[in-house]
This record gives sequence, structure tokens and C-alpha cells, in this order.
Amino acid sequence: SSNRPDAEKFINYLLSMEAQNYFVNETFEYSVIEGVAGHRLLKPMNEINKPSIDMADLDDLRGTQTMLRDLGILN
Repeated sequence: SSNRPDAEKFINYLLSMEAQNYFVNETFEYSVIEGVAGHRLLKPMNEINKPSIDMADLDDLRGTQTMLRDLGILN
């Protein structure tokens, strides 16, 4: 951003308890900070089955897209 101070204020707000509670309770997102309980309708993160992906395999866009298509995550 050309306005770094305001950009930092915005990011700090997005990471605040107030904003994270909004995202959890109104848009059914998972919180990105500790201390905000997940919405009762969402499966806890530790119970979500996720593909086993080595993050080192995501070092190039084309390879990442191929892997995500092979896993059925990306069409």
C-alpha cells in the first residue's frame, strides 16, 4: 500500500478479537487468532480431514496446480 500506516491499522483490526468474532459468528469462518472459539456449526480444525501435502512441493505454480487437480481440490 502507498499508505502503510493505514494498511497496518486495517490488518491489526482484521486480527482483533472484535473482527475475528464477527468472522466466526457471522460469516462462519475459522479464527486466525487464539482465544476466539469456533462456531458451533463448524467442525473443529483438528477434526478436518485434509490432504497430506508437503509444503516444499508447492514451490512452483504449475506443479501446485497439477497436484491440487490430482487431489480433486482444484478443477
